[in-house]
Amino acid sequence: MSFIHNDFLLSSGAARTLYHDYAAKQPIIDYHCHINPAELALNQPYENMTQAWIAHDHYKWTLMRTNGIDEAYVTGDADDYEKFLAFAKTLPYCAGNPVFHWSHLELFTYFGYDGLLTPDTAAEVWALCNERLNSGLRPKQILDMSRVEMLFTTDDPTDDLHWHRKMQSEPGLKMYPAFRPDPIFNPNAPGYLQYIQKLGEAAGMHIVTGNDVWEAVLRRMDAFSALGCTVSDHAFITVPFNETSETHMMRIWQSVFQGESLGMQDIASLQTWFLLRLGAEYSRRGWMMQLHFGVLRDVNTAMFGQLGPDAGGDIIYNGSLQPLSALLDRLNRGKALPKTILYSADPSQNAAIDSLIGCFQAGGRGRVQHGCAWWFNDSKQGLERYLAELASQSVLGISVGMLTDSRSFLSYARHDYFRRLLCGLVGRWIENGEYPKDFTMAGSLVADICYHNIKNYLNEK
Repeated sequence: MSFIHNDFLLSSGAARTLYHDYAAKQPIIDYHCHINPAELALNQPYENMTQAWIAHDHYKWTLMRTNGIDEAYVTGDADDYEKFLAFAKTLPYCAGNPVFHWSHLELFTYFGYDGLLTPDTAAEVWALCNERLNSGLRPKQILDMSRVEMLFTTDDPTDDLHWHRKMQSEPGLKMYPAFRPDPIFNPNAPGYLQYIQKLGEAAGMHIVTGNDVWEAVLRRMDAFSALGCTVSDHAFITVPFNETSETHMMRIWQSVFQGESLGMQDIASLQTWFLLRLGAEYSRRGWMMQLHFGVLRDVNTAMFGQLGPDAGGDIIYNGSLQPLSALLDRLNRGKALPKTILYSADPSQNAAIDSLIGCFQAGGRGRVQHGCAWWFNDSKQGLERYLAELASQSVLGISVGMLTDSRSFLSYARHDYFRRLLCGLVGRWIENGEYPKDFTMAGSLVADICYHNIKNYLNEK
């Protein structure tokens, strides 16, 4: 029997019914990804399978390095086939790692290959995939095969949004920008004042004060909104909260514009000042706020110096949730808490986050969500743990489900992976007598998590 097949991960009759009759047919709304808008708008062909599959995938890079593969065959100047072969040499050792499942599911879904990728089959798989890529399998075709209805990219406030405007006039798939203002939150970063100047240029104004910065942000939000943006995203090591007076904030901004380095408390105050204003503005506009945290980035400074960010040098970080709870409380007291999704890379925080979201649910169905198992946790074990803990602490049936969080178009198979695991879990509950064998009810729950909940969530004010 082939390793990947139509019933992959569906170990019970109930799971197979839920998946084939209810989950598999649902379209995809990807509310957080890192796809390059230009790649989608241009729909250019891929040169080969390495360019389509390995060139931007830090998950694969980390495994290859761990397996002793020289960097020349990971991100260096080695031949593309040699890089593909190096990954094929690594994959058989990756039992239990989600990349083993993802890779074979992607080969099965988009290339019709149901065997195993090994050093012995690498040449065959390389030829098969390249033939498929050369025969018209491009970004838009991949998304069409995946039934992607809508996606939100991740865009800096200074972006001119050219490729989004180009896509607006095309029928079918909808691509919208998502507002990612992370650089504004890092006043000690090299080039911060140059970035602020760039923000002012994008907003058509001159920035000399903190209030000018905020006015520029509002103008850029208007530009994003005009192209259908209803989603924001923020990434922190730990979500900050250190509210201070407006007078003190003006002194902090004065220090920033004088090029002075800020202390940790003043940085936290500046970040809190932005978050409170942004949260209230998101609430007013009906936008969704996503907060990603629990990652310590670029711990390998030599790698960062050579390759830059997003190269595989990030780790799980266990931080306090107290500042996050204070932020949510402050926004809630001001009747300014927007629709919010929380993601932690630390799985030990699952239950705490599930209890936290229950404290702030007034104002809409599932207004505050625990986002899907993220980054280091979107494995079989991590996803099942996340789903089971969410179910035990909260209301599973209103979850907004899966997202790719990826730069790769082939990563849309991860939605299928999530759906199979969801159906497997609910199917086991049915088989064990823990949930009624009522497929109308169970099927509706599964379909809602896969598609309907996020569609309604995005459309709610």
